[in-house]
Amino acid sequence: MGLEEVTPLYSVSMFVNDICNYRCLYCYRHIGKGEMSEELCFKILEHLRKNDFSKISFAGGEPTLVRWNIYEAIKYAKELGFVTELITNGTNGIDKEYIGYLDVISFDVDTLNPDVCFKLGKRRNHVENVANILEQLDDTHIKVKMNTVVTRYNLDDVVNIAYWIKKQPKVYRWKVFQFLPSEGLAKVNEDALKISKMEFDEVVGKICSDFDTCKK
Repeated sequence: MGLEEVTPLYSVSMFVNDICNYRCLYCYRHIGKGEMSEELCFKILEHLRKNDFSKISFAGGEPTLVRWNIYEAIKYAKELGFVTELITNGTNGIDKEYIGYLDVISFDVDTLNPDVCFKLGKRRNHVENVANILEQLDDTHIKVKMNTVVTRYNLDDVVNIAYWIKKQPKVYRWKVFQFLPSEGLAKVNEDALKISKMEFDEVVGKICSDFDTCKK
């Protein structure tokens, strides 16, 4: 089942855990919520499918860190008829055995600078690791989404990310978000990371002036 074959897509994100091996300063996850059991995950998938949901995104935390096999849930969701998405930081790679059950993979890329990556709470080799995974996906059906959160730390690098993404044939969608403090670390780091709407609009305007397909 391809992405284009299910219209419209009634979509839901399933947060299977609150554990992550990154500590992104802008993260809004609710620490302390624990981990969903595999049994509950499967039951929720069945309930959602019976109620006409057609796309499921597995998220966390870092969903590949659950103590059960997240890919078995992805496989089950695909067998139920879902379009499937995995939202991951990529540190555990992608299990090639389950490639056929995945439609979309989503990554965050907030900067191309290893030092800024580290400052934001990611590993210095984050972009390199994501690029390696993209290369491994070249001959697969999987589509890739990228997300960027614009903060004080990476404000000057967003345009460079746009040109990097343009060179990645697997990426079909890139979303750029203004940092907005809500919960968790995002709230704690509000003063250090926040930017004005004017600053964000200037960055988006620069990107849109260079790319015909830009949509606000």
